[in-house]
Amino acid sequence: MKTHSYTRIFLMLFLLILVSASQQQLIDYKFSHKNAYYSFSGFFFVSFDPDSVLDLIWDFKNIAEYSVGAKSIDLLGGGEKWYNLTYTYQKLIFLENRSSWQRTLDGDERKIAFELLSNSTNLPFTPEMEYSVGYYQVKPAIDGCMVEYFQECRITSGILENNYIRMAEKEAINFITELEAFIKRSCHLLDQNRNLHP
Repeated sequence: MKTHSYTRIFLMLFLLILVSASQQQLIDYKFSHKNAYYSFSGFFFVSFDPDSVLDLIWDFKNIAEYSVGAKSIDLLGGGEKWYNLTYTYQKLIFLENRSSWQRTLDGDERKIAFELLSNSTNLPFTPEMEYSVGYYQVKPAIDGCMVEYFQECRITSGILENNYIRMAEKEAINFITELEAFIKRSCHLLDQNRNLHP
């Protein structure tokens, strides 16, 4: 009898572990750096159609939903397949960073490229981004799509360079976690609306 009870308990625990593992969000990412250069790449799966996911990422109105800690995000202008914007971040109470970017849409590739146009901080001794490019890309997959994010940066060297790199890694992980949560939340709402209004 005891053997059967232990077997049942073991099987129940094993099933619980499998279910909880399947419900966890899965984000693969890699952060690497060498001297003043660093790069971050990450991707995750979404069970929704690729074009809708691309639209969610491209729409300027949605950016604040997944831009962790941005004090403000301002649209500077643009055209049909590009626009420029400025992010302002307040860090460590006394440090403010302001950066301007250009975003470009390639609908055929389901890709949004971005490039740093300018960057400034209010404290002269802190490192600054002097170069950065990257992209979001949505790739069709079975029962949904893969969302890929990539960014590479070069910063000015200084006494706080290592601190900046560590902070950049933490912020990149937070960013892709927020991006995934926003997309999955939005896709769920889109699904509900489609069911209500077929």
